[in-house]
Amino acid sequence: SHARADFGWGPLHARAFYTGIDGSAGTWYYKTGATNLGGAVNSDVLDTTIDGYWRLGQTGNHQLAAGVGYRYKTVEWDFLAEPSYQQHHLNGYIQDQADLGPVIVNAAARVDKHPLITQPLPSARLALIVKVGEGRSVRLNGGTAFRTPTFMESYSHIYIDTDTDGIYALSHGDDDLLPERIAAIEA
Repeated sequence: SHARADFGWGPLHARAFYTGIDGSAGTWYYKTGATNLGGAVNSDVLDTTIDGYWRLGQTGNHQLAAGVGYRYKTVEWDFLAEPSYQQHHLNGYIQDQADLGPVIVNAAARVDKHPLITQPLPSARLALIVKVGEGRSVRLNGGTAFRTPTFMESYSHIYIDTDTDGIYALSHGDDDLLPERIAAIEA
């Protein structure tokens, strides 16, 4: 199920959405006598954000955007170490785009707070666009990003037997995993 609501008032915009999953997951085939990896899965996500957009400068050549967000996530799944987990995520960002004639500068910074990671997770982006002629421009981008661990990576606990006596596979999540990070530059 999915529902979304948006509300705007002047320079402010609020959005909220809910996504729910209630079903079963697993392989469509498994060998007779092997572990059936099927199981019930229930997940809910509630996300809310409030953003603001303003034009600044005497000629309105600065477009400033800023916002904050909150996300609540919960999951119940047979393959997790505990019957259910819930997480509270926070984020905030600020972005400015300045039109300076033949040069456009776009700078943004964001900070996320993940419940399993003690330090805030910053990311930034800078883009420089230079118009070099009619219909031509050069763009230089730089930025950082991250991907936080999923529920499965953090909390999984799956026991899978094999055809060999005494040998089995165990998938065991790690709630101390650090986020994957990337830094990128492109022209």
